[in-house]
Amino acid sequence: MNKLWTIPFAITLLAGSIAGCSGMNDAANTENHTANENAGEVKPNVNSEQVTLRFSWWGGADRHEATLDVIDLYMKKHPNVTIEGEYSGYTGYYQKLLTQLSSNIAPDIIQIDQPWIAELTSHSDVFVDLHGRVDLSGFDQTFLDDFSVVNGKLQALPTGLNGDITIYNKDAMSKAGIQVDEKLDWDKLIAYGEKLKLAKPSAYLLNSGLYNLSDILRKYMVQHTGQRWIMQDYTLGFTKKDAVDAFNFLLRMEKSHVLQPFEDILPYDEEPSHNPKWANGQLMAYLDQVSELENYQSQTKNALDVVQSPILAGTTDTGVVMRPSQLIAVNAASRQQETALDFLNFFYHDPEAIKLLGTVRGVPATADARTLLVKEKLMNPLVAKGIEITKATKGSKENYVETSYEVYNITTHIIKKVGFKKETPEQAADELMQRLTEQLAEIKKAD
Repeated sequence: MNKLWTIPFAITLLAGSIAGCSGMNDAANTENHTANENAGEVKPNVNSEQVTLRFSWWGGADRHEATLDVIDLYMKKHPNVTIEGEYSGYTGYYQKLLTQLSSNIAPDIIQIDQPWIAELTSHSDVFVDLHGRVDLSGFDQTFLDDFSVVNGKLQALPTGLNGDITIYNKDAMSKAGIQVDEKLDWDKLIAYGEKLKLAKPSAYLLNSGLYNLSDILRKYMVQHTGQRWIMQDYTLGFTKKDAVDAFNFLLRMEKSHVLQPFEDILPYDEEPSHNPKWANGQLMAYLDQVSELENYQSQTKNALDVVQSPILAGTTDTGVVMRPSQLIAVNAASRQQETALDFLNFFYHDPEAIKLLGTVRGVPATADARTLLVKEKLMNPLVAKGIEITKATKGSKENYVETSYEVYNITTHIIKKVGFKKETPEQAADELMQRLTEQLAEIKKAD
């Protein structure tokens, strides 16, 4: 994952005027051609004066370590530059960034989640337009157009290719007598949980945080309705019955040992991979994105494998998302833009930096980086396998309305009520529809 519609008001503080909201370009094929416009070596004008930059990102320990190593390598080659890493988990990152942007104290280089980009850039020039400012060789132009260009400006660069998969502990599943079907669906999840409940009562199938539960709820409804759960025109793409069914399924997952009790989920909500039950094989699998695979592998000695996300047979929309792992942007308010841009070139194109980063942000976004990692045998075969699975199963593209932080916050708040039996699925469905309808009206008004 993943992901306040107080955003327009926060961002407006950065600009004297408000520009019209723009949509993302909607090109179809991400595989056919490579970025040529402004491609080749682009060297920002960097002098030798002492410079300090700040670079913020979220992630697990493996991503932190690799990114810090790249920063150290750059600083060794540029003794006049100091780059301060500001890293954390995903929870709370967005709210902090909004505060920093509105107060004009945001870092120079900023990792952002792709669904945020339209919101962040809709009312002011928050980020540097990277067209002609950085080396775009090796990037797929269609992928950039789809996910990084807003209002004709290249707002950020993708860190890697990412998508939804199921990551599972192959050793632990085998010991429990469970053979995971490559064509995983919701009924099979329940069947595996029931089998696990009998074979190993202290174990549960899925390791989850609230973000994952929100994603399960969305995917379940998308697959059953055949359309996005929130539409681009600010309306709901589901009925009360659809929502009731989805909440009932979450409860069924808990009863069947697919999910842990909610009181056991919340302590590890920000970093589910750190749950000791994952390390000792009492939690067997995780519904997440390819870029998280290395993080999960680092927390267990057991062998892992990947299969598709649960998909309802015959659905017209799988709800499986393929998109950038993250994006990296340069703060338009930075006083050291040239050095920040030079670091971006280094981050994406220096061979040693590429090898240090490996696949901690998913499959690299440039063709040259992918070729190098394969040649050096530095790409986890499971990561490559996961991307191929996502390509084969991907559904419709998320719209920025459904991925806004406030929509996510409303959803997880109600999921907690259901999980702790504070609301019935029927009550939760009513509240979800009412609150989302109100929030969508606010979003539409702000646009």
